[in-house]
Amino acid sequence: MRGLGEIRKYIEQHDAVVVGPGIGSHHETRELMQRLIPKLICPAIVDADGLNAFEGVSDLLRQRDGATDLVLTPHPGEYTRLTGSEILDNISEKIDNVLQAARDLSAVVVLKEVRRSLPIRREPVISIRQAIRGWRPVVREMFYPE
Repeated sequence: MRGLGEIRKYIEQHDAVVVGPGIGSHHETRELMQRLIPKLICPAIVDADGLNAFEGVSDLLRQRDGATDLVLTPHPGEYTRLTGSEILDNISEKIDNVLQAARDLSAVVVLKEVRRSLPIRREPVISIRQAIRGWRPVVREMFYPE
């Protein structure tokens, strides 16, 4: 895979990775993401086409080598592609559904919606108001829980 080695060397020089927006959906890019993200040894946030790369193969995200935190930030369409589950209208069912996805993927799932986001890390549910009031502590907790 072209570039994978160089990307890994670059990542080793950093404490965290953000990947996805603007990378496109070419089959080689999808394969690169499928090989790269499960092997990360640092915390990562995956959005947009980074998430879409795992459509139909989300089990690869469960096979991460390191004990690194992974934050997935899908909008409802990306969520459906990633999990195969539709986003429900009932807020209680929606939270249960996203909590289960977070457990299944061993990841933090931040479901982006028009009016609010649901950052969910297995338990508990954090509202977007809490996140806005103190985003730094929320991010710190996601990556460095005590």
